[in-house]
Amino acid sequence: MRTPIDLPFLTDAVRAAAADEEQAGHPVVEWYLGQPVPDLNEIEQDRWREVLTPLTQPVRNAAARRVRGMEASREAGILTVMLDLEDGDRRAEAERRAARPGLLPAPSVGEVPGRSVSRQVNFAISPSQHERLAEAAQRIGAKPGQLARILTMRGVEHMLWEERSRG
Repeated sequence: MRTPIDLPFLTDAVRAAAADEEQAGHPVVEWYLGQPVPDLNEIEQDRWREVLTPLTQPVRNAAARRVRGMEASREAGILTVMLDLEDGDRRAEAERRAARPGLLPAPSVGEVPGRSVSRQVNFAISPSQHERLAEAAQRIGAKPGQLARILTMRGVEHMLWEERSRG
């Protein structure tokens, strides 16, 4: 009589794979870059878009490369390219919106006789914060001080707006 061989590492791997598929909601071939690579061979073709959309481009491509059959492989490749283009459109739109913030209204300061109309506000920031501020300012063609003023006034306006909207 043979004694059964105990292979806990193998049974644990099978259980882990089943748990991965249950968590992902579809059959999983492997994990790549921290994401489950769907087994498109085991998923109905009309569900491919739904399954691939939330994944990153490299993971989509990994899934498409594993499709068997010339026609199905071609369809998977076309779908991944289409999803990549849609991602690019969404990314470009988000970058466009973030690139140019709307103009802020000029702050209104009541004039007091004998005093200048403008006021000065100073605050200290760390060297690394200044580096990031300078980089962001350069991206919009402004000086760091100008961007700090814009962001400060935008924050003030937002805070006052929230306060007024609450009642």
